[in-house]
Amino acid sequence: MHCSGIMNARKAYKNMKKDVRLKTNRLLIRPTEKSDLSAVYEYARDESITMMLYFPKTYDETYDYVFHAADEWLSEAPRYYEFVIELDGRVIGGTDLEVQGGGAYEIGWELNGEFRGMGYATEAAAAVLGFAFGTLGAEKVIAHCDSRNTASENVMKKLGMKLTDSTQTRRYRTGSVSGELEYAVYAEEYYK
Repeated sequence: MHCSGIMNARKAYKNMKKDVRLKTNRLLIRPTEKSDLSAVYEYARDESITMMLYFPKTYDETYDYVFHAADEWLSEAPRYYEFVIELDGRVIGGTDLEVQGGGAYEIGWELNGEFRGMGYATEAAAAVLGFAFGTLGAEKVIAHCDSRNTASENVMKKLGMKLTDSTQTRRYRTGSVSGELEYAVYAEEYYK
């Protein structure tokens, strides 16, 4: 991120409330709080998530993840923004933005298995994209997924992201290897 981009992102973050609440038709997307530990652990231990992501598997790993995520929101210039996704007051998943530099952010999402296939990931990620471009002044947002994860790839397409790289490799904790896809959307495309 060039110098003015860093200053603009810091200024925007300082001026916004630390209590960011993104509302959609069905969802509330809000910063991860320490009190979300048990809800996050409920979906974090799902093997289909932990296989695809370097996501916490154990209760202790989830504790560390949630407490670091909550504390990061309090820093002057967060390196990442971890949100939980609520449906009718229940945490059903999470979504995040990670600072990549050069005006770029990476977005990701994960849902409790019983809530997949209902459009919640797309709805939540669209709200977080709006936060990235509108509040943080992002120039580009990227996303990655396992080349076999058609559900996540479809979310990226629905968000208006375009395939930018299909040559990467992904290695898992289990030792397995897979292809990886990278999608991106630029600010000028987002605002069209």
